Amino acid sequence: NPDSWFYPGSMYKVPLMMLLSERIREGKVGKDTQIGGLNLDTVFEYILVNSNNDYAHMVRKFLIDGQGGDEIWREEAKQYARLQSYDERYLLYCYFSPRYMTQVLETLYKDPDRFPGVTENLLKAEQAHYFRLADEMMDRVEKFLESYEAVGAALKNAGAAYEDGRRKLAPGGHSICTTAAKLAKLGAKKGKIIEKALVDVEDIALLEEGDRE
Repeated sequence: NPDSWFYPGSMYKVPLMMLLSERIREGKVGKDTQIGGLNLDTVFEYILVNSNNDYAHMVRKFLIDGQGGDEIWREEAKQYARLQSYDERYLLYCYFSPRYMTQVLETLYKDPDRFPGVTENLLKAEQAHYFRLADEMMDRVEKFLESYEAVGAALKNAGAAYEDGRRKLAPGGHSICTTAAKLAKLGAKKGKIIEKALVDVEDIALLEEGDRE
């Protein structure tokens, strides 16, 4: 739904930095101005490339200049869209709609010279870099799932071994929790999925020295 309103996460930083950029171009903010002890070029990079929240908050305060709350800059940012009406949560909580954000980006795309430093830094974000990070994360997730499956199978077999009352890792009436914990450790550390409901002697040998019964 293009007209549903919700919290946009870091997307609010785009119109925020468009406002700052326009003020710099118009000479309302000097190019030698510092925010949070950093020059403006670095501030743009921190916010638009690295999505730094701390400096984004400083820019918000800088734009408001003690004249009110965040509704000040949000009201001003309406100029970048063509909406006839806004949900009250736009000013109150910085809620965006897909239609609003699309029109903001359209304004930026059609006249990038109006907002020096914005498009340049957005392009530095290097989408391919983030896709590589996503691939690395997926590899980690897959490895975790493999271990998780091994642990799950071990726990299942712990229950079967305990209920069967046959040869098992917990002689002498140990609780099923103790049995499950030992088998889970076996499955996780060795990546071994135990197919049988019983634990053989060679399986016991795989446990850490301090874990053996």
